Amino acid sequence: MPVSVMEIITEVKPESNRRYRVTHSSGRSLRLNRVSQESSSSSQYVYKDFSGSSHRLVLNAVRAMPPRLRICDVGCGDGYLSRELRSQAHYVVGLDSRPPTPGHEAWDRFYESDLAAHPTRSLEGEPPFDLILMADILEHLPEPEATLRDFLRTLKPGGRLIISVPNVANLYVRLHLLTGRFEYQDRGILDRGHLRFFTQATFLRMLAACGLQVEHFWGSVIPWPLIWPRFFARNRFDWINRLLYVLTQAWINLLAYQFVAQVKLGNSESF
Repeated sequence: MPVSVMEIITEVKPESNRRYRVTHSSGRSLRLNRVSQESSSSSQYVYKDFSGSSHRLVLNAVRAMPPRLRICDVGCGDGYLSRELRSQAHYVVGLDSRPPTPGHEAWDRFYESDLAAHPTRSLEGEPPFDLILMADILEHLPEPEATLRDFLRTLKPGGRLIISVPNVANLYVRLHLLTGRFEYQDRGILDRGHLRFFTQATFLRMLAACGLQVEHFWGSVIPWPLIWPRFFARNRFDWINRLLYVLTQAWINLLAYQFVAQVKLGNSESF
């Protein structure tokens, strides 16, 4: 089979609904990696298009940047963010560990890559990027700091990164811990596919360890429109999200559902 990487998905313990990926790279030893239900099914990912959501925060941050950027969307899934970025006339390269669902192509170029091991290898022929987007991906990786350092090599001098991670110290999780509960779920902060958990302090510490300087830092609101879709269906109550966003920035450690950071290398000036 004339490919360098072959991935086989196999079911193990069907009653537990767990899946594993067996990866064979260029004749080397096999690796067995847990694949969450969410990461193996694009239906678990939705575009959060409401005030104060992480996706809105990311897109608003990009709108404040210069036009026609070269952007790498790491862990792009089916391209919800990539599609919006391309509509703003940016050049977008998608990178994910699985191929996109047919009909969801949203990039100028797409690469399939093992994001947990040598994730930038497939980008070696690409010019440096103005912006690297890592939205909701680092928490799925065993060594997020190492992955982040690897992608810094693909960043143009003066380039920026926008990174989002879930806040494990959110009020919802704290209340569950008070009642002795820490249960994984199909999606959200305690997603079964999350290998690493971040508080604001540990997230900022990782960024600093990689030599990154924070330019902007936001907390996203709890996604009530996804929890109660009928109530928020016609955006009649979008003002509630706007109010919650203000409160979230005031008590970011407690209320933020996700942290979103725009960062640059410490010695960088501008694009």
